[in-house]
Amino acid sequence: MKKILYSVMMLAIAAFTLTSCEDVPAPYGFPEESGKKEVIPIGDPEGTGVQEDPYNVAAALTRISAMKDGEMTEEIYVKGIISTISEVSVENGNATYFISDDGTTNHELQVYRGRYLGGAKFNDEKQISVGDEIIVKGKCKNFKGNTPEFDTGSEIYMLNGVMAEVVPMADPKGTGVKGDPYNVAAALNLIKPMPDGQMTDEIYVEGIISSISEVSVENGNATYFISDDGSPSNELEVYRGRYLGGKAFTSKDQITVGDKVIVKGKCKNFKGNTPEFDAGNELYMLNDVVAEEKPLADPTGTGVQNDPYNVSAALTLIKPMKDGEMTDEIYVKGIISTISEVSVQNGNATYFISDDGTTDNELQVYRGLFIDGEKFTSEDQIKVGDVVVVKGKCKNFKGNTPEFDAGSSIYSLNGKTEDQSIKKTVEGNVITFTDKSLTPSATFFDEVILSRQGWEDKQADGLEVWTNMAKVTFEKGEGSTTPKYYDSTNGVRMYAKNVLKVGGGNLKVAKVVLTCEQNDNGTYTGNSQLNATADGTMMTICNDFTTASGGTQLRVQKIEIYYASEP
Repeated sequence: MKKILYSVMMLAIAAFTLTSCEDVPAPYGFPEESGKKEVIPIGDPEGTGVQEDPYNVAAALTRISAMKDGEMTEEIYVKGIISTISEVSVENGNATYFISDDGTTNHELQVYRGRYLGGAKFNDEKQISVGDEIIVKGKCKNFKGNTPEFDTGSEIYMLNGVMAEVVPMADPKGTGVKGDPYNVAAALNLIKPMPDGQMTDEIYVEGIISSISEVSVENGNATYFISDDGSPSNELEVYRGRYLGGKAFTSKDQITVGDKVIVKGKCKNFKGNTPEFDAGNELYMLNDVVAEEKPLADPTGTGVQNDPYNVSAALTLIKPMKDGEMTDEIYVKGIISTISEVSVQNGNATYFISDDGTTDNELQVYRGLFIDGEKFTSEDQIKVGDVVVVKGKCKNFKGNTPEFDAGSSIYSLNGKTEDQSIKKTVEGNVITFTDKSLTPSATFFDEVILSRQGWEDKQADGLEVWTNMAKVTFEKGEGSTTPKYYDSTNGVRMYAKNVLKVGGGNLKVAKVVLTCEQNDNGTYTGNSQLNATADGTMMTICNDFTTASGGTQLRVQKIEIYYASEP
């Protein structure tokens, strides 16, 4: 009876197709012969989609192609022959391929990023071949309303007559708390029935690392799998987790397959078919070594500009917040403990701050801007150990990651604030210092090209120039090395603590533009502490490294001086 009903449905579909407009594309491939489209009929639908009676591909396509985008079947079984293989990714342990009833490319069903026999990861590109007879189990959808497919997380149940070995889960144990963690079986029983989008409370799960996808030292996290017996069966994914005690991973060998771990964090059933710890989880125990839980410092501050929160106070405010909630703009003072990225291309940085500069009890600053909301122009503008006050809005991302939302900015860096009168911008090898209290004139300016001053190669004394309206002087300042002029680079090299003074005439100096040497590796534009001060008629620029030596040289080739008014 079921077969007769399927046949009636397909006759109706065929009748509709034959009476439709000729320019409407037909589903599942209609090859052209002599300018006409030949209809290749789909086979008779068979099966009920269960383990003992899997659908054939025709039956699966009939069901799935009628679904709307976003709908998902329950777990079903589909039998077919591999017709096309798009990719077998040993790195990710999955494969994307197509199956059909006759092994041709007509009326195919896509298997998108599916696992190998029994849910194991693919470890060889030759584990499947075109022509293999197969049964796949998993959930299906009609992607974007036009691509019937098995969703990610499917697995091969039968391959060329070889059935997957069904490894029973261990007995569920534990209550999920610190002193009585779930085993993996208990965690899977909790997570698997959850719909996509739902999240558990923070839980503890004990297991053995069965495989490692990635340990990213750059991002300080790792993605790996745990199971009760260390095998690739009945695994729970740990997605972008942190190291012991929530610290960043600093080496790829900090975890290995076979390690016994307890992971703490929030879990979800990603897309309704992948149980996993959500990003932001951390190792609580690694091979019987328990993370030292350092208590928060005493919360201080009120979160305003002249009385910023310390990190502990900010975490106390943010951690109880639900995903989607956002604070007002607040100020938080801390020490940079970790830097994930300074993106010159995007002009922002992601880093962490804490009260003591360690990786304990950190607050993430996600894609924040530099001082005064300016874009980052150099990777060395901040460093671990810098004392910062950050201003912006905060949230508890996904309910487990306290962070400044994108768009925050540094209010002060090592005591220097955005309220300074001099604004510094860096564009490639050009640095501009602008006195924010003055308006630069477009008429009155001077240009000093240092290679035209008649100085000798490696000259250190007497590096000064009088223009029509100002004096330019290079001085040793508090540094250990005197600035020098070099013929080879057509400019003056300023070392740590060296000073450049511009002005001293009757006009107020509103803006100074430095063009610096540029080489294959970047530019010599000083270190992150390069700053300037002004007293009206004089602007003083210092390569203000933290000590009297070291840092990055400032190699000046040309100086442009813009004044605030007519003489």
